[in-house]
Amino acid sequence: MDAHQILAWARAVMRTDPGGCEAVLVPASGRIPSRNRIPRPSADSPDAPANDKQVTAAAVAFTDNLRSPAVRLAIAASSLDVFTLPVLDVIRERIVPEAAVADIAEFLTAGLLTATRHENADIVYRFHPAAAHHLRGLLSRDQVWDTHFALTDHLEAHPQAPHGIVAALYSPTSEENVPTGLRPVAQAAAATAYLLGVTSAEPRSGFGGQHLPTVESPDDMKDDSQQPLDQPSIPTDPPEPVQDVPAAPDSTPAARAFVLRHGQRDMLDRLNAEREIHDRHRNLLVAAPGTGKTLMAAFDYKQLCEQHQRDLRLLFVTDSVVAVHQAHQTYQDVLMTPQFGESLHGGGIPERWNHVFATWQALGRVVAELPIDQFDVIVIDEFHGAVTPTFANILERFAPMELLGLSSAPERTNGPSIHEAFFDGRIAAEMRLWDALDSDVLCPFHYFGIADNTDLQPLGWKQGTYDGASLNAVLTGNDARARLVVSAIRDKIPDVKAMRAVGFCVSVAHAEFMAQFFRTAGFRALALTAAAPPAERQRALSSLKNGDLQVIFCVEMLSHGPSIPEVNTLLLLRPTSSALRFLQQLGVGLTHAPGKRVLTVLDFIGHHRAEFRLDNQFRAMTNLTGRRLLDHVEHDFPQLPAGSMITLDEKAKILVIDSIREQMRRSVTDAARAAAEYGQLGLRRYLQETGRELDDLYRGDGTWTRALRQAGVLEGEAPEEETALLRRVRSFLHVDDPERIQAYTRMLEDDAPLYSDLDERGQAYARMLFFQLWPRGSAEHARYEEGLATLHQQQAVRSELRQILAHNLDNAGRVPIPLTGIGDGHNVPLTIHSSYTRAEMLSALGVAQLGGQAPAAFAQGVAWCESVKTDALFITLEKDDEEHFSPRSRLRDYALSKTLFQWESQSMTSEASPTGLRYQNHVEMGTSVLLFMRRYKSSDIGSSQPWVLLGPAEYVEHTGSKPMVIRWRLRHELSADIWSYAGIS
Repeated sequence: MDAHQILAWARAVMRTDPGGCEAVLVPASGRIPSRNRIPRPSADSPDAPANDKQVTAAAVAFTDNLRSPAVRLAIAASSLDVFTLPVLDVIRERIVPEAAVADIAEFLTAGLLTATRHENADIVYRFHPAAAHHLRGLLSRDQVWDTHFALTDHLEAHPQAPHGIVAALYSPTSEENVPTGLRPVAQAAAATAYLLGVTSAEPRSGFGGQHLPTVESPDDMKDDSQQPLDQPSIPTDPPEPVQDVPAAPDSTPAARAFVLRHGQRDMLDRLNAEREIHDRHRNLLVAAPGTGKTLMAAFDYKQLCEQHQRDLRLLFVTDSVVAVHQAHQTYQDVLMTPQFGESLHGGGIPERWNHVFATWQALGRVVAELPIDQFDVIVIDEFHGAVTPTFANILERFAPMELLGLSSAPERTNGPSIHEAFFDGRIAAEMRLWDALDSDVLCPFHYFGIADNTDLQPLGWKQGTYDGASLNAVLTGNDARARLVVSAIRDKIPDVKAMRAVGFCVSVAHAEFMAQFFRTAGFRALALTAAAPPAERQRALSSLKNGDLQVIFCVEMLSHGPSIPEVNTLLLLRPTSSALRFLQQLGVGLTHAPGKRVLTVLDFIGHHRAEFRLDNQFRAMTNLTGRRLLDHVEHDFPQLPAGSMITLDEKAKILVIDSIREQMRRSVTDAARAAAEYGQLGLRRYLQETGRELDDLYRGDGTWTRALRQAGVLEGEAPEEETALLRRVRSFLHVDDPERIQAYTRMLEDDAPLYSDLDERGQAYARMLFFQLWPRGSAEHARYEEGLATLHQQQAVRSELRQILAHNLDNAGRVPIPLTGIGDGHNVPLTIHSSYTRAEMLSALGVAQLGGQAPAAFAQGVAWCESVKTDALFITLEKDDEEHFSPRSRLRDYALSKTLFQWESQSMTSEASPTGLRYQNHVEMGTSVLLFMRRYKSSDIGSSQPWVLLGPAEYVEHTGSKPMVIRWRLRHELSADIWSYAGIS
């Protein structure tokens, strides 16, 4: 057996026991062999107490690689002064699941802790104060919240915890005490809450008599995650309660701390962009069940109240009494106002009608009696086809400032999709599967792609999919394929008896065939169709949940309803090239449930026609496209959210790779074919009708103009220089801020102003446009006016660029932040969190000039911009030219928090050099520092990836020299989508 076979065997054996090994051999020195670290200061006398200087030296040496699982575990644990091994294991499992026992041993033996054993009790570990001080300097507020929620989630999920009690309610005087085995976890969770400033004055005993405060309720949820947590923060006063009648006067609301994950924050950022940039105030959020749509709506409402500086009248509508109570409680917790809101269901009628949580049925009885301006904000939760008339009535009856729809599956089988019918075909924000998994909002999945040897190539192809009758004939009655499915279940599922599976089939006949085959094979199975009465459906689902059934086969019915948390296995038995349909099927089982570690997905892959988009489902799972997706498939998906994995058998891997390559090859020819049909209608209509992304069109040497000429839509000879300019068109795909789009578009119009007629900022944008098209500068045109005059003659190129910019504006997802205080009064046309090419950045900062340096000749990672007295730092997080997926590919540039960024200077920059001194003393010297960052060097379509302007930064501290490792404090927080990949976690 070679090494790869041994590794595969080990993974298969360990799949049923993810806990792994139970012991590790530690060298006699008590120290794991170092990675070129300095020796442990107390090595000569290990029993002697270490002083602060020695411990600090050990801590600095230990944290030389912040991506090490051992170091990340230590930083997460540093929010606790003391802990036991069970507590540490909870933190490891929830926050650093890749940490092995060896990593735990490395942390525990690094000289940062003291250990005390009490009789009949776990060893208690205490941080040395100097070690705690150093580690907490690396700890952000977000990380403390992560540790806090890891501990409280453990308590809620523990089968012995009464009523899912959380640590925020733990108290020795409580009538419902935490079981003895959970007390260390509860005490640890309370300690993290204390560090966050969520405290009361009542002391209680912690480990070894340490006094810790009881936690009652969190402070205002203002996001200050960037603050290093050296000491407890001071909570702000909660907002004044709104005088509403309580929903349940006899109940005592539980105090729960909520914080948004980065995927949820990103959705709210995009929702805000819809309102601020596009002036759209009827919006739809789409996310899988269990991802916190109601929580996001509550935070959105809170933000709207803050923006308008007043209390806004709210209507929240959902389809059940249980959902009403859950939403009501969530809003009370987020707003930290126990008396907020009234309920409308059953026979109850609100008294004040300021903040109402209602069911559809109850609202329908009174809607005609309410005035048109009764509510400022209306939130419509999940609903089904039966309530669509009521929904339409609400839209006609009320005129709120903001209307927000929440949905997990906007597509409908019995009518138009929600977004098509009520939201002008738009989805304001959609949570990507990657973001939900990376935030631990959804359950991790293990996906197995299994080649089933079914030949689908001869089948008919109609309207972008296989002919249904032909596909049904091939799959229904296929005993060989059904035997393969049964064999795969027995091979991949650790405990078949505990399996609760849903199988998606191509037709009712196919579902019934599979159910009968499984029953013959000894499984408890049935087919469930849309024709089944509601009572029969409910009995079937109940049987699946309690284990009386092992598998339900259906067509699409279950993919359009709510998720089923108990489902731990999915059988994908029908081919689908729709990413939306694939995600809907996956969403059935992605919700967390007690005792459910992962969702196992068995996907059976046949030999497909060239038109079939096998890449779409992998794009949905990985958030990758094109060349980068192909690279990850070839290297067995090395970068996935923690706990998830994608495994393809040898034949399936070949099929997937061939399909991706075919789609990349077909992009240009498909564009030409579609251009013949939609070319006269424009680029936007082409993208809508074909369902393709803009990047698909510009892969390789493809452009819209070239496709139009190949299709014969554009007649005549191409003017001179058109071919050269078309090569530069894809460098405009990133332009995403409205002001730059407007400025570029104005220069591309038939009646564009002369360069000399523009104001200072207009000329700056014109120069940026010039260098975008001619990055060699003077080698191509001697004057800006000359280049712009040449551009004016290129009607087809200008038309294509205007259409690209219009598409970019339609899809802009970030609210731009003006860049101020740079350049001593110079007008620098850059906006924070917008994307720029090197040519645009150097031009805007005055480095690129005609007769001077050209962008094409600039390859450095830093630039001193003399005219604006600014150091520009160009950061690439993951180097494409490094060995694939090597840890070194990240180097030492990453975000420590949303406002703290660590950056490694060029190798020859010393702390005493003029450049190094300017970095350290830029505030006193009156110079500025701007950080530009990109994830990869090249994009998925092969072009250079643009940088995102993170904004101005101030020097905090540094270590080392040649190179210097500098920490910068950003003036503006990283947006949620940037933080999701720029952070070290």
